[in-house]
Amino acid sequence: MTAQAVTKELALSYLKTLEAYNTDEGYRLTDIEIDKFIQMAVRNNLDPYKRELHLVKSKKAWKGSYNFKLVTGYDVYLRRADASGCYEGYESSFEEVKLLGKTDVVCSILFRRKGWEHPLIHKTFFREHAPSNNRQWDNMPHYMHEKVTLSQGLRRAFPVACGGLPYTDEEMSGVGEAPPETKAAVKPKPDARSKALLKLTRAMDKYQVTKDNMLAYVKETYGVASAAELETAQILACAEWASTPPKMKTKDSNFSTETIVNSIKENPKPNAVEPAPALEPEPEAPAPEAPAPAGTAPKVSIDTLNALGDAMKVNGIFITALRMQMEAAFGKGNTNPRVRTEDEVMDLISWCDEMGADNDEATDDQ
Repeated sequence: MTAQAVTKELALSYLKTLEAYNTDEGYRLTDIEIDKFIQMAVRNNLDPYKRELHLVKSKKAWKGSYNFKLVTGYDVYLRRADASGCYEGYESSFEEVKLLGKTDVVCSILFRRKGWEHPLIHKTFFREHAPSNNRQWDNMPHYMHEKVTLSQGLRRAFPVACGGLPYTDEEMSGVGEAPPETKAAVKPKPDARSKALLKLTRAMDKYQVTKDNMLAYVKETYGVASAAELETAQILACAEWASTPPKMKTKDSNFSTETIVNSIKENPKPNAVEPAPALEPEPEAPAPEAPAPAGTAPKVSIDTLNALGDAMKVNGIFITALRMQMEAAFGKGNTNPRVRTEDEVMDLISWCDEMGADNDEATDDQ
């Protein structure tokens, strides 16, 4: 007796019956899901009233909605294989094995088919298919494992008769379901000091203030070796200093001799409690230039001074750091590169290059 062909009207009537029993608004199918169900039923001649095709509602993927899966029963595969006229039965067995240092169970099914000299053996591993927190798999692990192996093996042994059919419910267990709801960890709110440190870090990144230059500024202004020793208001003041840098920190700065000399006092020190308002640059008295003794080297040339400015720009050296280095090398108050000798300025250029290399290595380490 030839089975009656499944029509679009039959599949649609089943869906209307299904919705009549499920009035939950979140259970409503979308137009795409309805069309997919009808096409699967008609093309593969699967009668939903005979439970050859049915919808499985998974856990809520988001509030007020569901995931739907189209599945069939493993007995549909068996009937299609039997109808081919080549099916001669199967034999199943289980074996415990060690895989990658873990114990697992293998289900093996041997399929016999007319015209085959050797049977087909299909194997599956329990750990690869068993979902977590599933009542059926917890209560009947071997039965569910065998049905998965049987469905997969029948598709291999009878690709024409079983090809294109939906997966079985056992194969789709846990697929597309939302993970178990867990309470999100409550993150502690940052305190005022943490916010101030974050503001300082962002200001340094935005305006390309190096760590060494910031530490030099902190030491000169507050007499401490690290920003961690500062009060919250002092950290905010340092962030303000980094956010409003002198001309030496901008990309379009002119690193000429005049800029090096005249911008020393262009950025005032912030107050320990509240950043001080910007002040007008105060003219700095030029260092007295003593006449060079006979036989001594001449003063530095303008080309060498420009080379110093270029070295500062390339290596991110600010005027504050250069001034501190010159005082350390030539004595307090000796911060004018124009009165130094050619060799002394060349030493300053080498120092700038060394500082730039150290900054690059520190960035790579981070």
